[in-house]
Amino acid sequence: DKEAVWRMFTSDDPDEIYCMGNYHPLTMLTLNIDYHFSDKQPNGKAYPIRFIVVNIILHITSCLLLYLICLQLFNNKIYPIVIALLFGIHTLHVESVTWISERKDVLYTMFYFLSMLLYILYRRKSNVVYYVLSIIVFILSALSKGQAVFLTVSIILVDYLILENYLDWKKHLNKIPFIIVSMV
Repeated sequence: DKEAVWRMFTSDDPDEIYCMGNYHPLTMLTLNIDYHFSDKQPNGKAYPIRFIVVNIILHITSCLLLYLICLQLFNNKIYPIVIALLFGIHTLHVESVTWISERKDVLYTMFYFLSMLLYILYRRKSNVVYYVLSIIVFILSALSKGQAVFLTVSIILVDYLILENYLDWKKHLNKIPFIIVSMV
């Protein structure tokens, strides 16, 4: 209901079920949506299959986004395939994909990669729409897991790879909204 969703985003009570000592309201919202639409066992608990399938879909989407990012950053066409494949099958991601409680990892990663791709497209095409979308998606990533704040550093590295005059400080003023979101 609306009240529960509002509490997910605004509660500062450490005992609140949606905080659990961390602030990741978008993750909790997606888990609640999965629970709502899941088939229930006789005891009222949800069958886990829907949660796991959603995690797998999020992980596959992240792999595709990483592939698209690498296509933008590397001239060699084989690098993106290898990088995305290694990311997709690496054992480090098994927990994140199969554990329901690790939804925050696959969700924030998907938004992180999408934000980065949009930022790269903004730099390549000089279209402000990509820039605004990149910031919005970055906020979604940060609402999924706090580690998303590292995106600010990542886009600095992306600029190093794709900008011709990297040392021109004016080219880095566009990082200010990302820094503000990271600090909040």
